Amino acid sequence: MTTRRQFVAGTLAGSLVGLTGRAGAQAGTQIRISTAAPPSDFLTKALEELKADVETAKVGLNVSVHPASTLFKQGTEVPALQRGNLEMSTMNTFEVAQQIPALGLFNRGYLFNDYAHMRRVFDGPFGAAYRAAVAEKMGIEILATHYLGTRQVNLRQKRAVKTPADLAGVKMRMPGGPEWLLLGRTLGVSPVPLGMPEIYLALKTSTVDGQENPLPTIMFKKFYEVQSHIMLTGHITESLLSFCCGNHY
Repeated sequence: MTTRRQFVAGTLAGSLVGLTGRAGAQAGTQIRISTAAPPSDFLTKALEELKADVETAKVGLNVSVHPASTLFKQGTEVPALQRGNLEMSTMNTFEVAQQIPALGLFNRGYLFNDYAHMRRVFDGPFGAAYRAAVAEKMGIEILATHYLGTRQVNLRQKRAVKTPADLAGVKMRMPGGPEWLLLGRTLGVSPVPLGMPEIYLALKTSTVDGQENPLPTIMFKKFYEVQSHIMLTGHITESLLSFCCGNHY
């Protein structure tokens, strides 16, 4: 059986090797991959498998994986790609919308019914147009799109939540950026922008009342130690986990 991380790694390795062939990379070309995911996350493990697959292919690439925002702070990877300071990273649709506001439609709550719906959209004409727009307007090549997870609301303390009105006054950690903050207000919370490394302490010290992330992230980051309740809101089927590199490469 192929695991999710093996599928991600295999798809990416094929795309990266193919791109290398077109670009004519010289022997010893360095590919640094930056991600906010912690070392224990399936995403980081998938990137490590990608590294191993590319090295096995012997195409002249030296791949290194930098998890937990240790190379570039979360939110700064995209500008680093565009400036040629970084070779590869993970990116989502919210980061795209910061530079191409018209594509913010992909960030709305409850846009997709489920994973299969998301997959049909990004594997079809809409997805092709999306990748073309990102390449043209941002100078970034999307190598593959994958499913990160379905985001759920998490709270430090027990609270009955059935409608957005029930979340009034809740300080909810959200990633930085206007599209994320808009999503938070749509959910009914008072959004507080914080980077991923800051969430655990913010929950522990009551700086925020909750956060929203997919269930695997809650496990890998051990947020269950500092929060007590999960509401299965499923408000975002993480619609694009983009693996990308500057198309100057």
